[in-house]
Amino acid sequence: FFVTVLRVIGKRFRRQGKDFPWFLYYVLWVYVLLFWAVVSCTVSAVLDVMVPSGWLQPDNVAEFVRRNMALDNDTNSTDEWQKEDSLEDYPYLRTVSMACPFFTIATYLVCLYHTALHLRQLSWWKRGKPHEEHTFETHDRTLRILILPLFYGVMSCQGVVRMWGISVNNSADSHHFKSFGLRKQFLQDSYDASFWLGDLYESYALFTFGLIVLEYLSQRLRRGMLNAHDMIKTNTIPKPDSFTEMSDSFRVLLGQTKGLTILGIKLFCATCAGQAIYGVSLNCAAYYHFKESIFGTGCHTQQPGMLQTEKVRQMVHYLFYGAGFIASFAAIGNLVEVERGFRAHLHDFRPIWKFLGTKIIVTIAFLQSMALAACPPFCWWSYTRANLLYASLLCIECFLISILHLYAWSADESWFSVYTPLTDERALNEG
Repeated sequence: FFVTVLRVIGKRFRRQGKDFPWFLYYVLWVYVLLFWAVVSCTVSAVLDVMVPSGWLQPDNVAEFVRRNMALDNDTNSTDEWQKEDSLEDYPYLRTVSMACPFFTIATYLVCLYHTALHLRQLSWWKRGKPHEEHTFETHDRTLRILILPLFYGVMSCQGVVRMWGISVNNSADSHHFKSFGLRKQFLQDSYDASFWLGDLYESYALFTFGLIVLEYLSQRLRRGMLNAHDMIKTNTIPKPDSFTEMSDSFRVLLGQTKGLTILGIKLFCATCAGQAIYGVSLNCAAYYHFKESIFGTGCHTQQPGMLQTEKVRQMVHYLFYGAGFIASFAAIGNLVEVERGFRAHLHDFRPIWKFLGTKIIVTIAFLQSMALAACPPFCWWSYTRANLLYASLLCIECFLISILHLYAWSADESWFSVYTPLTDERALNEG
């Protein structure tokens, strides 16, 4: 909310030609908040997992888990933990997961460097000129896409820490739960919530990418119409009687194309927003024991609340999964059709690399989850181990995507300055 307010205020100041302090630019505060998220995630991993467990040493972990279960009077859960959640026989999984905080920090540094390159291109001291405002807005939208691998990487790192919490039977909120089973369920729900938030920002980045593509396409096509108009004015070619009608039809067609393309992406955004809001709200309500009969996990009562029963949880899971699957195909399909239909006009934009860099997280997450569910030996792994591997790989992949963005979204590309002045468009309308 704070970042959104800063963005709206800054945009209004620039449009009015007024100065806006650079240290209040919302992108900088996004990096401040994500820095805090990276630090808190790393500190939680060290203090709540690594130090108590002796850096995931199997003997130390087993002793620590059994001691916590004895304090909770929950020694009956020892066999369940050993079978489903222990990492004793998975040394490579432990090693890969322990590298995740380092990859997350590296992703932060790459994204921060890339953002700095774009900020150097912006004319902070100039306000109100249409061409400069257009260039600023285009770079500004690009910066929101560049944040995507960092945001998703931080959420993935949070997921790794949650799965570690299950494997060592400990977290910052351990005192809040009376048994291993309740603690495990909360950490699993927190793991899911992290990726729901990541998917939400992914959908927003895809929406922003759609706006950038359609705006660039609009500027290029309008420039072509203006070139034809100039040729008519200089008698280079004869003026057809239907030129005005053709230009009007062109604007209507472009507007309808933009509306239909963005509609599919908005559907994807709405689905991800609904999933994230529902999941995070349910998790928070259960944590603070709000309306136990509806949201409770059974911590203080013998029965879970209405929305926490296995039947309802499965129904909601498949509802959002199916809706998200269909909406993501609609959103990505719309952008693919635009790229195919206007490929000649988008040549300088290099849409393929930009499109891959924006949507590849959705593809990787889906294919990776399918591979872990279908391919041995991963298909035989427990929920905790499979999810730990899934989140660990995404941390590494987000770092690689941030490297890809350095090439795909170069700060000095010429298309940032493609702009059709308003005065020229008025001349076209009068032509």
